[in-house]
Amino acid sequence: METEYSNILDDFDPIKMTAAVGEFLYQGKIDTSFAMLNEVVALGLLPEKNRRVTNGRMRIKSVAKHIACVEKISQNEPSLEKITAKVFIPGEPRLMPRHLSADMPAGQYESSALSSLARNQVNLSEHCAVEDLPLLKKFGFERQLNELQTDRLFVGKNCRFSYLADDAMTALIDEEYVIPALSGRVAKSTSIGIYKKTDHILGEALVLPFPHKVGNFYHALSEMVYGLRYARNLSSDIPIIHGEDKFKLLPVICKLIGIDEQRLIQVSECASLKVSTAYMPSTPSFYWNTPFVQFFRKAALRNLKPDIGQSRIYISRSRSARSTPGEADFELYLQKIGYKIIHAQDLTFEGQIKLFMGATKIIAPHGAGLTNMVFCRDEVRIVEVFSSNMLQPDFYQRSKFVNKDYQCVIIDDYNQRNKLADYI
Repeated sequence: METEYSNILDDFDPIKMTAAVGEFLYQGKIDTSFAMLNEVVALGLLPEKNRRVTNGRMRIKSVAKHIACVEKISQNEPSLEKITAKVFIPGEPRLMPRHLSADMPAGQYESSALSSLARNQVNLSEHCAVEDLPLLKKFGFERQLNELQTDRLFVGKNCRFSYLADDAMTALIDEEYVIPALSGRVAKSTSIGIYKKTDHILGEALVLPFPHKVGNFYHALSEMVYGLRYARNLSSDIPIIHGEDKFKLLPVICKLIGIDEQRLIQVSECASLKVSTAYMPSTPSFYWNTPFVQFFRKAALRNLKPDIGQSRIYISRSRSARSTPGEADFELYLQKIGYKIIHAQDLTFEGQIKLFMGATKIIAPHGAGLTNMVFCRDEVRIVEVFSSNMLQPDFYQRSKFVNKDYQCVIIDDYNQRNKLADYI
């Protein structure tokens, strides 16, 4: 039977499936999203416990909960209003100016540059075991990256911010438009939001992208913090509005690149604020690019000294529910041969930067902790360990801009560590 998602099933791609979930949700088709995921599992296209399936279902439930919350609040709080927004369509892009100013017309501004890869991106077989190659190909590891990268800045007029924070955070432009790509995970998936009536006007502000997921280190650094690249194009007194900085990343990067931390304003303090001209940087390519890597590396190299005393490290997930069986014993083995076991949550962000700057070998299970590889030197060896139900090419693709020596291994139990012997 033909359905709205038949084309997704016929030419199945996990990434396209995830995108389709978001599109259906934004159209208000919650039941369609659920049905598609159920059929993906029923047809054996992805297993029940695959992260794209479980994350998709959580996303659907979050949107349904958000809509119910908006309805309830809007009925009980007269100072708040429910708004069903339209997607901001900026029209023909303009050339990015060197300096940003309040007289810039609303719309989209662009600049383009070629990225330079740290290594050849053609031969996946050089980066994995032969027996893992078919499965990695199935999950998109062979996809080639576009080396021409476009950076975008959106200028919005009369912006205010959603009352519900965290993953529901978004900016409303001219009382009716939103930019889903710059919004939190829930706000990306529904046009329905709730806003407080404004009583204060701010002339200009740099509005950093709201992280797709506030509690995820990758999204916080790659999306929100990278928005600071435009601070240098503005007067030094322009405020910087940002979402929740759960990992306390912004003060560290501000210090490294010479931005006064006093300019930072958390969006939770802006519910009744309207910004006349908001400068809203785009998020980078999901798989990063050369300017992204250069921004963070230069910030670190100019101001921090690498921790060279712990050059071989293992990024542990043993405290996580997603820890792979046998991880504790594997860590003991690594310690015996000279590796340092790292629990990233025990380190400050600056400490993490120094650690990755000084590393020569990094072994890590797939996860957001690998985001810090952006601070690594070109020669570092990175070994990413996957379980078979968590195959995502994200950091393999990103590593193409970072280092020459990347390897990935599929292991569902660390007691199979003989498979890792060649990489350690």
